[in-house]
Amino acid sequence: MNTNVQSTEELKKKLEELEERNRFLELILDTIPVNVFAKDTQSRYCYTNKMCDAMNNAKRGELLGKTDFDRNTPEEIARAYYEDDRNIMQSKTGSRMFAPEECGDKMHYYEIIKEPIIQNDNTVLGILGMVINVDNALGILKTEDEKSPDKLGAAFENMSGAIANTLGKRYDAFIYLNTTQNYYNILQKRGILEKAKDFGTLEDYYETCRMYIHQDDLHVSKSLPRNIEATEEYRAEKGLYSIEIRICDDEGNYRWKEVECFRMKNGDADGFFMTIFDIDDAVKRRQKQNLKAINNDIIDILSTVVEFRSVESGDHIQRIKGFTKIMLKYVNQVYDDVDYSAEEIDVISSASAMHDIGKIAIPDGILLKPGKLTPEEFDEMKKHTTKGCDILVTMENLQDEKYYKYCYDICRHHHERYDGRGYPDGLKGDEISLEAQIVSVADVYDALISKRVYKDAYSLGEAYDMILNGECGVFSPKLMECFKLAREEMEAFSKEQFGV
Repeated sequence: MNTNVQSTEELKKKLEELEERNRFLELILDTIPVNVFAKDTQSRYCYTNKMCDAMNNAKRGELLGKTDFDRNTPEEIARAYYEDDRNIMQSKTGSRMFAPEECGDKMHYYEIIKEPIIQNDNTVLGILGMVINVDNALGILKTEDEKSPDKLGAAFENMSGAIANTLGKRYDAFIYLNTTQNYYNILQKRGILEKAKDFGTLEDYYETCRMYIHQDDLHVSKSLPRNIEATEEYRAEKGLYSIEIRICDDEGNYRWKEVECFRMKNGDADGFFMTIFDIDDAVKRRQKQNLKAINNDIIDILSTVVEFRSVESGDHIQRIKGFTKIMLKYVNQVYDDVDYSAEEIDVISSASAMHDIGKIAIPDGILLKPGKLTPEEFDEMKKHTTKGCDILVTMENLQDEKYYKYCYDICRHHHERYDGRGYPDGLKGDEISLEAQIVSVADVYDALISKRVYKDAYSLGEAYDMILNGECGVFSPKLMECFKLAREEMEAFSKEQFGV
């Protein structure tokens, strides 16, 4: 009884300590002069400090449970915030955004810094954000009595220090373009842009663009000021306009950058303030996702074409993908020098679906013949490996380089055999890639257990024994160890596919 009382008292004391720490943390967050907030996985505010509430003209706690769409924020900007939240939670990487917001009849400029809240199990709990007001850094541009280029140039030098102190090294550059007085000024720069002149005419600015910006993106960057002036979205979004361009780095490689441009008009000081931020990793992730989607679309389209040519081929393709994925898992266990990542397993399994794509080019009289093929017909059938590669070559530019490599190799070599008696190149042993060998086993296994126009289906057990006994060609002994380990899972998958 005494032990229970003591345990209860200890628990109560620990809870009180945690509550005290929580109050202390909230006091600190409410004291610092920075807008701090947290959002849940649905982009709803689940914490706001006093500064956050004040900046949004909200009562204490009024924002809790609301999204940016529920605030007095233009829909386009609220949508940009929401999409940024989605990207952060999916990629598990933070973001930095330089954005204007209208408060009453005044325009204020902020840097928004957001980071994902990641738990120990690597799941995302939400987003922690901080908003920094940079009006003081930009205020020099709006000063009425500093309108000459000389005074503005001197003001920019002071402004550079203010921006550097406020924003540190988060952006590659801050650039001001004055279209009425025909000059530009780079306020802060790093990387390759450090070689650019700090101050000059707009012609100098365009020359700088030609030196560092990818040729295909030049027309976009040079017409940026005109685009803003002519775009209705600019008026609706209070001057916010952004583009993605490629800029050369110190090593001569091009990296994707996001350029955000804001209209700043005050008397003679009529111009544009631009920020440049590196988004190369994010763009390449997006391009990779797009390529993956294209690859899947190509597979679906071509698989459908093959299915129309041969009744059994469509389901065969889906089963090959499944068998290949199962085999790859056990290859990782048996082969000491092989360690396919989850991404590689997905790519190879997807590429395996293209193994028979060359059958599109095989005449119906051979492809659908119910009896045994003549030697001449079999020679023609064997050409589906090389004809499939001819088809893939025409789509090379549409596909991810690694994916294309696997597709081509598997398509050409999935009928090679370990003893050199396969086709079309008569490769032997480890001259055949491991990926092609794996798909070869999967292809033979599925051919045995499937009913074809020229034969009935073998049982799962019969197919397993025939492959191990070498009745369907010689396979790598090591790969056969993987096949033994994969037997139970492959048979379960087969039953699921055939509805047994």
